[in-house]
Parts: sequence; structure tokens; C-alpha cells
Amino acid sequence: MSKRLHFECDFDDLGPKRITYQMSGPPTETACTTVEDGTPVLYLNKGACKLLAEIFAKLALGSYADGFHLHLQKNFDPDEVEMLRVIVASQGNSKERVVNMHDYHDATLLTASVTWETGTTVLTFKLCSEPEQKVSLVIRDTIFFEWPRRFPWGKSVSVNGMNVTAVNGNDGQQQVEIEMQSGDKIIVIGKEVLEDGED
Repeated sequence: MSKRLHFECDFDDLGPKRITYQMSGPPTETACTTVEDGTPVLYLNKGACKLLAEIFAKLALGSYADGFHLHLQKNFDPDEVEMLRVIVASQGNSKERVVNMHDYHDATLLTASVTWETGTTVLTFKLCSEPEQKVSLVIRDTIFFEWPRRFPWGKSVSVNGMNVTAVNGNDGQQQVEIEMQSGDKIIVIGKEVLEDGED
């Protein structure tokens, strides 16, 4: 026999840059992740389920824009290893993700340049990885390059995330969109997107 239950989550909207959550105290909420047969698995007790529900309710209802991200540690303990990273993202109907690349989250943007004659754009990054790795992102036949540097969320050289998508109806062109942790969005549109890695 089914039973109707009610879930309530009252909170102060701290978006778009900050989110908080309240734990009952260890070991009430326990959570960890693992990989089984190639599939990520999240183990939670009931207390952790309720806490995650509250976090997702805040992300769904609060003023958090694309690119906002949250790092959750094992058992929600800040001294433990990261178990889960949640990133707010949406994908427009007119675009299709076409390229799988390195993880640019928390990468440092070093330089950006455009060669006017050839239309080649080069962006260089230092990835957040061990060992340290530099990567150049090359966009050929650039037709659009938008580079705001206004720091609406405060100064930062780090990347929130990057998407490379096909632009429908534009002769095979691809769009690179990079959201910085400063809140600025860098957009480049060209016909070919390549990665050039270096140690």
C-alpha cells in the first residue's frame, strides 16, 4: 500500500556564486563513489540521500547559471577526497556536442591569440592535473571571436568548463564556449577544433 509523503526545503538563495548545506554531524550522512563494471556507482545512506535532495533542490530552484559547480567530498567531509562533482549545464536544441577533449575544469587560461591572415585562433591552458600538462586549443578558419574580460564574479584565471558544439546550418562550423570562473564567457567559432598537448 502506497503512502504519500511530503518533502520540504526552505533555503536562502545564495546564487549565483555560493551554495551551503547543513550536515547533522558524522556519521549521520555517509556517501562514497566507486566504479563497478565501468559504471560510476554512488553509495548513500538515507541521511545522505536527504542531504543530496536538499542540495539538488537548491541548484534547481536557486539562481545558479550554467557552469556553476560544486565539489562534494566523501561522507560530505571537507577533509576527505572528492567523490562527486556537480556542474549546472544545459544544452540548446540547435547544437550538438561533437568533441570529447581533456577536462578543462579548473584549468588555467594562459594566453589567447588570433592570426588574422589565416584565421587561426590559439588558446593555451595549464590543466589541473598531475603531472602538470599544458594544452593548446587550435581553432582554424575563425569567423567569430568574443573575448570579454569584465570579471562579473571577481578576478580569476581558472576555467569553469568548456563545450565544443556543431553549429547547425553553418557549413560544418564548430563553436567553442569557455566559461571562466570570473563569469566571463569566451566564444570562438571556426571550421576545425584541434588539441595540441605538450608535457
